Amino acid sequence: MSSSDWIKGHYLELQKKYANMFVAIKGDEIIAYGKSLSKVLKKTENIECTIEFIQFGELFAYSTNFSF
Repeated sequence: MSSSDWIKGHYLELQKKYANMFVAIKGDEIIAYGKSLSKVLKKTENIECTIEFIQFGELFAYSTNFSF
């Protein structure tokens, strides 16, 4: 399972603990988090990981199809 898949499957849990923060995940492990992207990047320097901003509130998706 990729980190992105893990994030999607655990987003509600992440929202409860890390709302409005950047979270760095490697596999299924949170390796850093914080309100500042630059601080999370500094903590994960030279580590291959996925960094996601965890939004507070309900998620929504917006999709538009353009036909020409």
